[in-house]
Amino acid sequence: MTDRFHIDAATVRDLPCIMALERRGFAREIVEHHRVFRRRLATFPEGFLVLRDDATRRARGYLVTERWATDPDVDPASYALGHHPAPRYSPSGPVLYVASMTIEPALRGRRLGAFLFREGRARILRNVGGIERELLIVHDAWQAAQQLYASEGFVVRAVLPAFFPAVAAGRESAGGSSTAALLMERNLPRNEVATSANPLPAAAFPCP
Repeated sequence: MTDRFHIDAATVRDLPCIMALERRGFAREIVEHHRVFRRRLATFPEGFLVLRDDATRRARGYLVTERWATDPDVDPASYALGHHPAPRYSPSGPVLYVASMTIEPALRGRRLGAFLFREGRARILRNVGGIERELLIVHDAWQAAQQLYASEGFVVRAVLPAFFPAVAAGRESAGGSSTAALLMERNLPRNEVATSANPLPAAAFPCP
């Protein structure tokens, strides 16, 4: 299945497709504004990737990360939806925050999400250099997402209670009223920490 898709650098022209994916992938109450994605792209373009359809050149999924100067530990405000990425950014920061990821609903169940998460992060880590730790948050009702992250070596560091709106689990869970987020982390083994950056050029494709 993955031979029909490849991981590519996101561009400004992909943003309309990315926002459509965001709206289809998450409950309305936690959909982030387009300016948040523009800021992420402007601040750390190396950390913003898409799952590109080879036939249409359209973005069918996205993975967006932020590079942080320090680890904010369990401060909920640092992970708040819609936060501005620039104040935390450092070009040599050791922390990679996986801010968001989704794929088109019609493509789910085909291991493309796992492909994007695994290979996308590998590309970022390889190209930017110096990352020592990865962080992410996930709704505690999103079992499939938690299993994916655990399979990639992420472990739960802390629970952030009352983090999400009460209805946020809707599109990812069969139900439940929990609003907690799990803060998960992965510490890179020393032999996995790239010491030099080798950025790849962005390939700009129009989004139909």
